[in-house]
Amino acid sequence: MDKTISYLNNKTWYRLLKVIFGLLILGVILIFNILLIGEGVKKIDNSKTLIYCTYGDKKVLTPKQIDISFSIYQFRAGFDYKLFFEDYNDSYIKSIIKNCYNPENDDYDIFATQKIYEVWGDERLATKRENRSPLTKKEIEYLDEILPKIEATIINSDKSKYVNYTVKLFDIKPIYTYKDFIKYFIIGNLLILLGFEILRRLFYYIVLGSAKPQK
Repeated sequence: MDKTISYLNNKTWYRLLKVIFGLLILGVILIFNILLIGEGVKKIDNSKTLIYCTYGDKKVLTPKQIDISFSIYQFRAGFDYKLFFEDYNDSYIKSIIKNCYNPENDDYDIFATQKIYEVWGDERLATKRENRSPLTKKEIEYLDEILPKIEATIINSDKSKYVNYTVKLFDIKPIYTYKDFIKYFIIGNLLILLGFEILRRLFYYIVLGSAKPQK
């Protein structure tokens, strides 16, 4: 038997197999890239994204510094403080507050904390703690009434009705990167092509007795 590719090209079944093989390659590459694009072309760069603490020492942090990792889905329209609170980012918010303001413990409701800071108000919060005027009796009574209601509410959108976001404890400037997409795009497509090339060479070896037959 003439063990060349030309010999196989004279066979109808081989020509059909080549068409199927080519379509299979295109199909796998297409599906992979659709899934890859579906995951998002851009990602959050957690080493460069900036978290600004509004009060106190006004620290500037990065997610990487405080061991959290943001995803692109948390910043669908940039950073919105109210939406960030309502979107069940409790653990992220607690990590930010902990590193910005060093609360005594982590066992608190973020909406209750937000309400407390709102009662303090921007003007008092901008003053150093030791120089800050204390809460009035009326303000304390108001908090004693409203905080249990917030803590008893389960759904974040319902909790949000008790706060007005006049005070923002932090701000976030997301920085985006395309590095991961480019890396996975190149490596993924190359691996797919390499895998099919191995299959092609294996086919030649089985049918023609050589992984690199003559044309």
